[in-house]
Amino acid sequence: MRGTVHKDGEELCAICSVTIVPCESPMCPRCGLPYTGTVGPDHLCDDCVKSPPPFAAARSAFLYGGAVHDMVSAFKYGRKLGAGGTLIRMALDSGAAGAVAEGADLAVPVPMHFLRLLRRGFNQSAEITRAVSKRHGLKYAPGILRRARRAHAQVGLKRREREVNLKGAFKVAHQRVVEGKRILLADDVMTTGATAAECARVLLDAGAAEVRVFTLARTA
Repeated sequence: MRGTVHKDGEELCAICSVTIVPCESPMCPRCGLPYTGTVGPDHLCDDCVKSPPPFAAARSAFLYGGAVHDMVSAFKYGRKLGAGGTLIRMALDSGAAGAVAEGADLAVPVPMHFLRLLRRGFNQSAEITRAVSKRHGLKYAPGILRRARRAHAQVGLKRREREVNLKGAFKVAHQRVVEGKRILLADDVMTTGATAAECARVLLDAGAAEVRVFTLARTA
């Protein structure tokens, strides 16, 4: 990663660079979960076999850990836009976004409740989506998906708790815009996939033809 700028403006050191692990095959082709060890070619994970998510495919650039964790935290909570910009560029260069962006009509960020947006000052998902749309020539549509209510923080919640927490949290503001469209949904980190799944469900209920997901990172 020589020449890559870190959150405070310096180059990533060799130790930081080796902690950046790409999220790549072998993986689940539906949710993008990477497999460890020698498990053969890409194949559906147990969760996607038992209960397929509403989104057609999800891809992430990196595993969530090491320098990626630090840069996401600096971007999201420390308001270090430089760290975010660097990580976004690295993620786009990885090709993960291109794998799900091809053929999409709209690029939509996971929305943030206005009170949280006022406190933070920006929506990191919107910054990611704007960059993806510019790189891949997609229409950036930030006002399509909105927060219907404020949900509790997802940190520390298990999958089922996250799903319950997010029920009714999103709504589509302009149904005619999404009808028949293939949508790329973008966010910072995928953990259980509950947020992506709920957003995708709402978009599909509003008439979207398909939803795919891109995140900077995901937990393994």
